[in-house]
Amino acid sequence: MKKILLLGSGELGKEFVIAAKRAGQYVIACDRYANAPAMQVADESEVFNMLDGEALDRIVEKHYPDIIVPEIEAIRTERLFDYEKEGIQVVPSARAVNYTMNRKAIRDLAAKELGLRTAKYFYAKTLDELKEHSKEIGFPCVIKPLMSSSGHGQSVVKSADELEKAFNEAMEGSRGDVKEIIIEEFIHFDSEFTLLTVTQKNGPTLFCPPIGHVQKGGDYRESWQPFCLPADELKKAEDMAEKVTGALTGAGSNDKNRGKRPRIGASQGQRKFNKGNKQKPSISRKKSYSGADYENRAVKRANDKLHGSRMAAHTPIPVEEKEMRLNRFISNSGICSRREADNYISAGLVSVNGKIITELGTKVQQGDDVRFNGERLRGEEKIYLVMNKPKDFVTTTSDPHAEKTVMDLVSGRCSGRVYPVGRLDKATTGVLLLTNDGELAEKLMHPSFEKKKIYQVTLDKKLKGSDFKQILEGIELEDGFISADDLAYIDGDKTQLGIEIHSGKNRIIRRIFEHFGYRIKKLDRVYFAGLTKKNLRRGQWRFLTDQEVAMLKMGSYE
Repeated sequence: MKKILLLGSGELGKEFVIAAKRAGQYVIACDRYANAPAMQVADESEVFNMLDGEALDRIVEKHYPDIIVPEIEAIRTERLFDYEKEGIQVVPSARAVNYTMNRKAIRDLAAKELGLRTAKYFYAKTLDELKEHSKEIGFPCVIKPLMSSSGHGQSVVKSADELEKAFNEAMEGSRGDVKEIIIEEFIHFDSEFTLLTVTQKNGPTLFCPPIGHVQKGGDYRESWQPFCLPADELKKAEDMAEKVTGALTGAGSNDKNRGKRPRIGASQGQRKFNKGNKQKPSISRKKSYSGADYENRAVKRANDKLHGSRMAAHTPIPVEEKEMRLNRFISNSGICSRREADNYISAGLVSVNGKIITELGTKVQQGDDVRFNGERLRGEEKIYLVMNKPKDFVTTTSDPHAEKTVMDLVSGRCSGRVYPVGRLDKATTGVLLLTNDGELAEKLMHPSFEKKKIYQVTLDKKLKGSDFKQILEGIELEDGFISADDLAYIDGDKTQLGIEIHSGKNRIIRRIFEHFGYRIKKLDRVYFAGLTKKNLRRGQWRFLTDQEVAMLKMGSYE
């Protein structure tokens, strides 16, 4: 177990603490105010001004951590060099932190030392200096503090008349004791993205999938991952990032999500970034909630499953076996389920190392030549992604009569072959899981799979109180009895409802309301198999995290 001193305890710090605790580490969360988000999940906490070098020294001496992780800019960062000399690991390194926490240093490193292409810029400490530099930059231009938080103090200036106001805003928005501003040329770019870059002590530099952004008023309003851009542009971005991180030295993440990243033009996508309150109440039949409340409740339940009472425990992820059953290998190749694979084996359509296999239960090893109908199969890397399915897309891998299928939305942007798990009809929107894991897909699609699904429903007329009660108590349909687990009006509108149900029967939601003579105008699935569509706009998708995949395989959701 390592003792980690976290300098900065905001929401990002909270996510770090959760991850560290899962890995069995001990964390002391620090910030200038009490009960900060990360402190709520850390082992210990300290409240002090991290710009006070002597106070910082006292905390380090008190705890003497193995690792120091700086999370915010308002730190007396020069002290980190001394701690590093004492044998404390600073992530990614004291040099890297001093550069990335200082816009002046990181800009000069990129533009002057490394010769990377950046916007033209100058620094100014007085209004007169700003006015002089604006003549060289021209208008419009961007003015921002040298150190700030979440875009505070940043503005776009369109004429010399606006300079004094922008200067004062930048100075007021400055964080810490640095009172200097930056003036830079205004760049017209298609979009903006972040390339999180991770350097290793003993290994190559790693790049996370790009994260797209939309800024408004100097703050990030929308973010989504992956951000899709041409391979040649991604390669250029990776080359730039590797030059910067190589110069910074150290091991760890070398990107700070506060404007210190290169901005590179590319084709634009969008994904909503929700900064709202995460503690939404559970649905109650005696209340009504907004659509956002209802959906966020589903999000919270999924998050609780991942980060709740087992937060401090490390969840083991099974490693791939060196030997596996033949039907599983075939299923893993993405062509069929295990049950179907057994039929193909019995029919003599499968060979292993040149020999036809008909015996069920046969096992194969890594490196075996497994063929189906003469074509060699390879155990594909498992891919799992969740999509916010839009209307008018058919849930199928192929349909010659369909104008649009959900596969059109991932074609060319996903390296492997995937297929949808279950079906949402053409008019239904919302959460859809896609994977090439045949075993998992078969499990989730089996009739015995009775996990909770949550839908938002818009009806053609108000739902009667008697019908509301009957849906909860249960009704008899042509294929048996069915009842909703929970039901609530949304925003007090009796034509809009949230419904929770366990049944996996075909078109069950539509059939329930049709039974009472209602027509569904809109049907949106917001929760399925522990997954939600949070931060995904219609037609967008993302890859699942390791924790989400583990949750699916273990069935640790409602």
